[in-house]
Amino acid sequence: MPTITKFSVAPKLPERLAPLAQIADNLWWCWNHEAIDLFKRIDRDQWRALNHNPRRLLGATSQVRLEQLASDDSFLAHMDRVTKSLDEYLTGGDWRARHPDAPENFLSVYLSFEFGIHE
Repeated sequence: MPTITKFSVAPKLPERLAPLAQIADNLWWCWNHEAIDLFKRIDRDQWRALNHNPRRLLGATSQVRLEQLASDDSFLAHMDRVTKSLDEYLTGGDWRARHPDAPENFLSVYLSFEFGIHE
């Protein structure tokens, strides 16, 4: 019986667009409207067709389109804002550190990832 090997061929992100992979790999993007809008800007129709999955979107976007985005000053400025916001989120400490005025007896609930992080 012949061996069948599957390959996934995806465009290579231009170096200037490397932060897109970091953003897509962190679920933070799904509650950050600026990040969602950033992915929509890549290709709104593909974004919808791929069920709002940024990793699939990056893999489905043509190399030509990625090169266009890498030289689009408006897109790059948007990406840089989102990247900075993600970096601040990751280095900003825990929730209590970011919300020092929250009541001392504030309760939080842990929800497991399996139950509805994203559609």
